[in-house]
Amino acid sequence: WGKRYYIQTIVMSPTESAWPFVLKRRHYPISVNKSQGQSLNKVGLYLHKQVFTMDSYT
Repeated sequence: WGKRYYIQTIVMSPTESAWPFVLKRRHYPISVNKSQGQSLNKVGLYLHKQVFTMDSYT
């Protein structure tokens, strides 16, 4: 397998909001569905909980 690299998640939330609650969104620096111009020989991804909904595949 070679070297292991860990991709840290980025939690984003707006600094100013008119809503009485805080919106938080978790992002990965590299998209799961697209390599965005980067070539990777092998990729392993461990997701400890479900990240896709059924409408993601349509």
